Amino acid sequence: MSIGTTIKRLRRERSITQEQLAEYLGISTGAISQWECDRTAPDITQLPLLANIFDVSADELLEIGGKKKEEAIQAFLREYDVLSYKGDLLSIFNLTKETYAKYPNDHRVIEKYILELFNDPSCQSEPLGEEVHKDELFKLCEYLLEHCTTQKIRYTAMDVLAVLYVNEGNISKAKEIYEQFPESIYDTVSELYEQMYCRCDREKYIEYIKKNLRDTTEHLINKIRNFGTFAAATIDDKIRAYKKCLSLIDLIYDDGDYGFACYHVGHINCLIAKLYYGINDTENAVLHLEKGLHFSKAYDELPKEITHTSLLLQNDIEDLSEVNNSTQMNRVAYEIEEFKMLSAGIAYEKEYSEILNKYAEFAKTNQ
Repeated sequence: MSIGTTIKRLRRERSITQEQLAEYLGISTGAISQWECDRTAPDITQLPLLANIFDVSADELLEIGGKKKEEAIQAFLREYDVLSYKGDLLSIFNLTKETYAKYPNDHRVIEKYILELFNDPSCQSEPLGEEVHKDELFKLCEYLLEHCTTQKIRYTAMDVLAVLYVNEGNISKAKEIYEQFPESIYDTVSELYEQMYCRCDREKYIEYIKKNLRDTTEHLINKIRNFGTFAAATIDDKIRAYKKCLSLIDLIYDDGDYGFACYHVGHINCLIAKLYYGINDTENAVLHLEKGLHFSKAYDELPKEITHTSLLLQNDIEDLSEVNNSTQMNRVAYEIEEFKMLSAGIAYEKEYSEILNKYAEFAKTNQ
């Protein structure tokens, strides 16, 4: 890649006009245009100033090691996804922090760093990461909105920035930001592709409608579960909401080919079990605890991929290669630990102990 092309890319990434760059350098706009068209090149004495304006090293400006940098960032993004699937929060945080220290100007890295600061795993109780790192989050979000043109990354910055304003009680500012988002889920790229391919490519249409069915189901599961957790007023209402989640999953995955949804079936059954335990309904608590641990184990042992057989997802291949790896605590271990916290040291009744002991051998932790 020529230095002129690099200057053009860096200038656009930072939303700097040719006129502004010319003014910074004390030269004509025409000179900038000549560089970017590869008709001429900047004098070597101008490189340090250009590097300072773009906040990059001279090596990056000259594309020395540029390929290696891109390869390193791509490797980081892949590893980030792997660790996210595994739920290894501390490793994700440390990896992102280290990568940001190396590439503090890459918008993709900044986006991930913002998310990690916001959800800092070392801040599990008040104050949370969004408060501890508030000043840095404000700075990074505003930087992305000023310099980044990738809409997906801008949405991340806008979302976090709005929450920061809510935390400060500035609801009007948060609303101003949220009103810049699409109006509905039908405005997403995948939904629009589905509509487009419905008119011109049946094979692609089937691919996207199945993907969107799975994504929409995941969205609804989280919505209904959160309703049960945060909005339902009574234990009975919470249980009803959680059971609606399970019914929804069975509606879509009518052959029981849950795939990643094993995570939800396991976790939601365990949530129900804890509620029944709290009202001394041992029969139902034991029933759902057994189901919860059974499907948590199924999640931990997922194959690399599955081919769905349920009507709405028939022949859809789900890639599960990154979700069934050992983590600091697998799902069985997590759910057993969560259930044991209910007892506060009191011995369990025989029915509970039998189930917990049955699944204890499948609980894995890697500290």
